[in-house]
Amino acid sequence: MLYLVKLYADQQALGGGDKRIEIGAGDAAQARLWKAEGRLMGLWRRADCGGAVFVIDAESHEALASDLQALPLFPYLRNIKVTPLLAHPAFPECSKS
Repeated sequence: MLYLVKLYADQQALGGGDKRIEIGAGDAAQARLWKAEGRLMGLWRRADCGGAVFVIDAESHEALASDLQALPLFPYLRNIKVTPLLAHPAFPECSKS
């Protein structure tokens, strides 16, 4: 199932310097892995708050929760919103199902 995930990282809690770079690199590596596996459909920066929006393919709600909790950035994520997506019946060719 596809999921639209909107998230925002607490930049103050994350801090700066080497810690921020290490966590960012870990998250980027995970995104590249998901992309290579064909699970990451797209990833965008949010213009409204500096967070991110992505569409990911996960086997279940539980699998998605596990994926998100495994992200190095997870302890700093705030305001995570997840929307399960289904193909539109009038445009099934536009959606991966």
